[in-house]
Amino acid sequence: MIKIYVLPEVAVEDRDFKDAFVISIVSPEREHPKIQGSHIHRFHFHDITQIYELDGGRLIRPMSETIAESIVEIAMHHRHCEEWVIHCEAGISRSPGVAIALADYITFEPNRKKLIEMFPCYNKHVCKLIEDAMEVQIKELLTGLHIQKLLMEGR
Repeated sequence: MIKIYVLPEVAVEDRDFKDAFVISIVSPEREHPKIQGSHIHRFHFHDITQIYELDGGRLIRPMSETIAESIVEIAMHHRHCEEWVIHCEAGISRSPGVAIALADYITFEPNRKKLIEMFPCYNKHVCKLIEDAMEVQIKELLTGLHIQKLLMEGR
C-alpha cells in the first residue's frame, strides 16, 4: 500500500525525498520550492475552477485537461514508489484534489474517505479532471489488453 502525504509548500522546502514520488504544484507566477529526489514532477496552475481575466488582460487559469492527463500518466508510472508526496502552496485545495481523485484508483493510506475528512476544502475541479483523465487511461489500458488478447487468439 502506498503512503500518501498531502503537504503545504513550507513542509517540503529544502527536503530530500530520495525515492518518494513527488508532485509539486504552484501557481504559474511562482517558483517551485527547493526539493530533491529522484521522482519529482512539477506543475503550474492556479487554485481556481474557471478562467478569470484580471485588469490588464492577464488570465488566471485553473488546471487543464492536459495537465490532469500528465499527472495521471506520471502517477501510473510511479505505482512502485511506496511513498507519495503531493504538495501545493497551502496544502489544502489543489494537492488534496489530486490525492483524492487518485485514491479512487490506487490504494493509499490514508484512503479517499479519510482524505476527504482531512481536506474538506479540496479543489473539486482538480479532482474531477484527474478522475476523468484516469477513466480515459483505464479505458485505453483495457482496450489495449483486449486487442492483445485477440491477437494472441489469432483473430
